Amino acid sequence: WTFEGGNCSLYYGTRHGGGPRVEPRAGAVSGWSVFPFNESDVVDLIDYSCLNGWTMGNIAFSPADAVRFWHALLVDRSLLGADGVTAMLAWKNFTGGGWNPGPEVQYGLGLMNWPLQFRVNGTCAAPGCSPGMAEWRHIGHPGMDWGSGMLTNGHVPELALSVSIATSTAHGGMNASLTRVENERFLNGLRCAVFDTLLHFRDPTFGRGRLMC
Repeated sequence: WTFEGGNCSLYYGTRHGGGPRVEPRAGAVSGWSVFPFNESDVVDLIDYSCLNGWTMGNIAFSPADAVRFWHALLVDRSLLGADGVTAMLAWKNFTGGGWNPGPEVQYGLGLMNWPLQFRVNGTCAAPGCSPGMAEWRHIGHPGMDWGSGMLTNGHVPELALSVSIATSTAHGGMNASLTRVENERFLNGLRCAVFDTLLHFRDPTFGRGRLMC
């Protein structure tokens, strides 16, 4: 039995720990949520779509192909005409209902515009940097399937960089032995380390380890 909030003697049943008391027993696991494992809950995915699309616009491609795509779409503008790109970048706020990541994230036609923020040790000369903080926008679209994810996937216009990071775990650790908190800490730390390295490559005077990962 593992529990991301503390000892297994804690209550669970609601998000904040209410509900019936559950005695720990063998075979319980923790991942996307915390609950005892029952074999009857296992579902054979062989006849399911491997891409697990919410609105079924998913594709499976490598990070290298992804960054080429984002650069061609948003930098070279070689995939669509000007009107098509303009329509994709016409941002709208989420209106509620279903999945809603909050007011800081906007949707275009097939694109999302969401914030990237990292704490900085000192200052940096890159666009979007201020003492103690780096703030950029990430234009693209994250995605995940049953067993992998690409939650950093798009173009950062302030840095003129296209960045895609793929992992062999979906968001929140749905198929991993780590807890959701541990998985999110790993994914956030990985993204921070990648951007720290990219900034150093872009400007060698920006020493590695300047982003506080």
